[in-house]
Amino acid sequence: MGVFSSKSPDYGPILSHEFLCDALTRWYGEPAQFAHCFHLDDLSTSFTSQVIQWKVNTQFEENRHTYAELMLKHQPWSKTRSLSFRSADFFKNEINFYEKVLPELLKFQDSKDTNEKFDNHVKLCFVHHDGKNDTICLQDIRTDGFKTNEIIDLEHGKLILKALARFHAISFALKTEDPDKYKTITKEINETYYDGRYWSWYRKLWSQICSVAINAVENEYPNSVYVKKIREFAVAKRFRDLTKAVKENKVILHGDCRSNNYMFKYINEIPVDVKMVDFQQVRCASPVLDVSSVIYSNVALLKDYEGLLKYYHGNLAMRIKELDGDPDVYTFDMFMEDVRNYSYFGLAFSLEAACTKLTYTEITKKECDEVSELENKKLHTALTWLNCIRYEK
Repeated sequence: MGVFSSKSPDYGPILSHEFLCDALTRWYGEPAQFAHCFHLDDLSTSFTSQVIQWKVNTQFEENRHTYAELMLKHQPWSKTRSLSFRSADFFKNEINFYEKVLPELLKFQDSKDTNEKFDNHVKLCFVHHDGKNDTICLQDIRTDGFKTNEIIDLEHGKLILKALARFHAISFALKTEDPDKYKTITKEINETYYDGRYWSWYRKLWSQICSVAINAVENEYPNSVYVKKIREFAVAKRFRDLTKAVKENKVILHGDCRSNNYMFKYINEIPVDVKMVDFQQVRCASPVLDVSSVIYSNVALLKDYEGLLKYYHGNLAMRIKELDGDPDVYTFDMFMEDVRNYSYFGLAFSLEAACTKLTYTEITKKECDEVSELENKKLHTALTWLNCIRYEK
């Protein structure tokens, strides 16, 4: 019999009583005993995983107890779904990031005297990894006031780009100061998406994305230059360009910059802090892949495209210097060359994000009118930038 309440799926013996006691002891830094828990809500928004809100009653010495507010992320219970979407590969990548990569990045950062440390991540409680029942347990930061926001305006966008600049800067500084250490930790990261060996897996989805994009442009901009542009862009060979983009190994990236992968904290309705979640697609590549994915996926940000590029790089250079690195390791000119070469990645990302979100919504039978309107606006604005990007023919 499992240790979970009757309302939740039975995880035992995967997460045994002893395993949970050890995990809670490490979490609180003192001897702790697992008592019972509640599965409060289903929070899944992904094909590759399922997420539940988890409240865990924990007992300490002298009859003290508290409730740990956690998020439990696990492979889909449907084995067909798990195999179809290669959940094990994505979980392995995220578990390696939390257990082997992030601790080394934070250790390096802590060795420096910096004004604003990168803390835009969620605290890890425990992981279970066996390739079949992979589980990641994280702090539920909603209890600290964080929440998602589908509408990413300029204020939200700057918070995201500032957090990404902090994150990317650690890689630049570490690679310069200790290239062997950087090489060692990046070996723990695998490209889970844009790799030639995954083309047969990804081909059907990419074909659907291309069809939707072409149809949208033909309907919205008939007989315009954008029809020609989208037909040139939305083709099977574009996948090869995407695989080339992820091989430009410059820094460790978040990799999946959808709006629901950022959670914001507010004071008087003004966003003041942001946390990044979902590192299943963490990869090593040019920082432009993250930056362009954020900007191209959000209507309001495209309106200040050049200003946001300068804002990001200014923060990046400042953070690299604070970490005792040389800002000239990645000058603004170098950054803008990457923008010219790789910003098409952001367009491809925005097209896929719109299509897969609508598909997920349809599959899970949720109301999608508001989502559809929002995603169509993102697509509409992103397409106007087709003539501003460069990609290999």
